[in-house]
Amino acid sequence: NFDLNSIGNFRLTAIRQTKQRRAVGTGEARRSDIVTASYRKSLKGGINLFVDATHQRAERRSNSILFGLSAQFGARTNGQLNVSRQGKQTQLNAGLYRLDALPGEVGYAVTGGTGTIDQASGLVAYRDDWGRVEAHAELVGKHAAARVGASGSLLLADGHVFASRRLDNGFALVRTGKVGNVGIEQENRPAGKSGGTGRKLLTDFPAYVPTRISIDPKSLPDMAVVRKLSAMVIVPAL
Repeated sequence: NFDLNSIGNFRLTAIRQTKQRRAVGTGEARRSDIVTASYRKSLKGGINLFVDATHQRAERRSNSILFGLSAQFGARTNGQLNVSRQGKQTQLNAGLYRLDALPGEVGYAVTGGTGTIDQASGLVAYRDDWGRVEAHAELVGKHAAARVGASGSLLLADGHVFASRRLDNGFALVRTGKVGNVGIEQENRPAGKSGGTGRKLLTDFPAYVPTRISIDPKSLPDMAVVRKLSAMVIVPAL
């Protein structure tokens, strides 16, 4: 791996794979050698250049090369254009992607390709506190397919049912008495507001790690009496 500063980054990888046994009558080579050369270069305007060349020698030899450009548009959107050639086959692909990382965000992915395989696909997704929904359509050659999906969790806690994003880590239930619309903070970062019942489900808690939960006093009614503004909690793993 060679970092050539302003010239770019160059990496050379060589792999030899050897099988202990060779299946009889399959014609499959017992040993294969793969050599890959990669080049990366950051250009102006958030554009990156990448080139990958691979030589493989097994029961037959093959060479392939990939040339592409990627660009970042803002914090969550990126695009990519690449052309690849393997043997006598050439493929051109392009894509535009936006990540839906936070509640209330819309994500999408639009891709297309032509050459060895003609294909086009599109995906749109919406993420919120209650989960994530997505719709995906794809066309490969003359074959089309579409699907819709949803992911999330239903949690019964304190006599109430909460809809949430998929729970992969710990969670905590915050109660603000009978007062709703109270700002909740997790490690001094806004985490939402309590609902009409004075409850707020917080997710994505790191298991067994002390985490500070607090409420925003500015969001409380003028005559509200508060027992505690913050607490340090430790939640177990799911």
